[in-house]
Amino acid sequence: MKIFIAGATGAVGLPLVRALTTLGHQVIGMTRPGQGPNRLRELGAEVSFADAFDREAVHRAIEAAAPDVVIDQLTWLPANPADIIKAMPNDTRLHREGGTNLLAAAEKLGVRRYIMQSRGFYLEALAGGLADETARLRYDAPGEIGESTRTIGAYEDRVLASPLDGVVLRYGFFYGPGTWYRPDGAIADQARKGKSAIVGDG
Repeated sequence: MKIFIAGATGAVGLPLVRALTTLGHQVIGMTRPGQGPNRLRELGAEVSFADAFDREAVHRAIEAAAPDVVIDQLTWLPANPADIIKAMPNDTRLHREGGTNLLAAAEKLGVRRYIMQSRGFYLEALAGGLADETARLRYDAPGEIGESTRTIGAYEDRVLASPLDGVVLRYGFFYGPGTWYRPDGAIADQARKGKSAIVGDG
């Protein structure tokens, strides 16, 4: 299949591109200028330049790619998780505006399937219980977390109500290369410096 990936050079995007090209799919990775395009080309993907916030640019990029599938892997995460709350307004805006632009273009251009990245650590669960795939997101969370949760939840609803074959993947935290949890990553550095703490009952 021909697969268009927005956020193709991130911690999930690059391994996804590698896996899909290895399986023989034609992958087009949307990115901005920088080191990302070279990484994508090395993996055998085509490069599409577009800013997710630019509605017309996103439309043109997807129109030119003519994909069977659009995958939204857009995130705006800081290098250090200690900065997550400061970075969250940008990440929320990226999902609200960038996600809207991607989905609108995919719908208008008749893309067959749309896959979005959601968050599994925002789920609503009863005290002492576990959330499952039917759980709603925790819309009453405070501050920036709540704003992010409501934005992601509204995006989920739009994808699942779309005439496209919409798929929502609720991610948890990722470990390994390119993540905060790699051996030289921010979390490992905090552990080495004795700055990590086990919260509550762990």
